[in-house]
Amino acid sequence: MMITRRLIHTSKPRLSLLSDWFGQKKTSEPVKPQEPKVKKDLIKDQDDFETSQSKIVFLNRDNSPNIKKFNAEVDMPDFKITTWKSKNLTRQEIENSYDANYINSKLLDIYKSLKNEEPTLNTELSDLSFRFQYAKTVQSELGIDIPDLSLTKSHTISILNDEILNIISKRFKSERNPNDINLRPEDFNASNVYVNQELNEAQQAKKFKELVEKAKQEL
Repeated sequence: MMITRRLIHTSKPRLSLLSDWFGQKKTSEPVKPQEPKVKKDLIKDQDDFETSQSKIVFLNRDNSPNIKKFNAEVDMPDFKITTWKSKNLTRQEIENSYDANYINSKLLDIYKSLKNEEPTLNTELSDLSFRFQYAKTVQSELGIDIPDLSLTKSHTISILNDEILNIISKRFKSERNPNDINLRPEDFNASNVYVNQELNEAQQAKKFKELVEKAKQEL
């Protein structure tokens, strides 16, 4: 006796393209994704947030936690700035700091200390290397700046002396207002004319600080 087995195969009918065009209903519908629960909770409780007290912070270079502020004492503990001048006078201070006799004797003393020789005003400065060393020492001790053109022309101590006298005798003018009128009390001999010597705010603050320090020392 022989037993045979027949397999029955079924297939789902395919929908043609025409059926889609004419609006035949599809058997399956796309599943709509569910919104996250967190978003729903935010929308539900949005009226409970107090927006009046909230503050939006914009991060920049100053308040960013990723940028460390520079601290010279911590980041560069061994860094020091040293000046090559023993004193440093402003253009306004130079005018009343030196006179011709002081400059004359100072130039001779500095030359003697560098060369161990007794110089005169007619002593030549033909050695360029020494001239610049000499001029640098003069600038350091006087606290003034000598222009390069003046150094180039200074073939003798006398010429350098005249160049420095031109610097210290030049009346100070404000760089912010170079065309201003600069008056001094010595410019007027009449008793009914005087020049107001009132200090500006910065000068008043400096003078006040000096008086406070002087008062503390006297206590």
